[in-house]
Amino acid sequence: MKFWSLLLLLWLLSACHAAPAVGNGPIDGEKEEATVLTIRGEVAFIDLEGGFFGIVDEEGHRYDPTNLPPEFAVAGLPVNIRGRTLPRAVGFHMWGTRIEIISIEKR
Repeated sequence: MKFWSLLLLLWLLSACHAAPAVGNGPIDGEKEEATVLTIRGEVAFIDLEGGFFGIVDEEGHRYDPTNLPPEFAVAGLPVNIRGRTLPRAVGFHMWGTRIEIISIEKR
């Protein structure tokens, strides 16, 4: 019995390393690079997964900031943001483009 359990475990582990990641990362060796953005938008409270604050710009694009200062966590607050996209960052919100705020100010 131990032999078959060990064999199954080894097979499962080898399958994890053998399968390429699909849909993750650059195509044909291209590098995904961060983009610096200037965003004119509004802070929004997103009532998903326990709730969090995001940014919606004037065109309706959604941004999920990783470092929104607590004093800006006010739904409806108009803001100007300079931020950097985080193309390789993994988050659990599944909402908008992940960004790191470089600077933020109230409008």
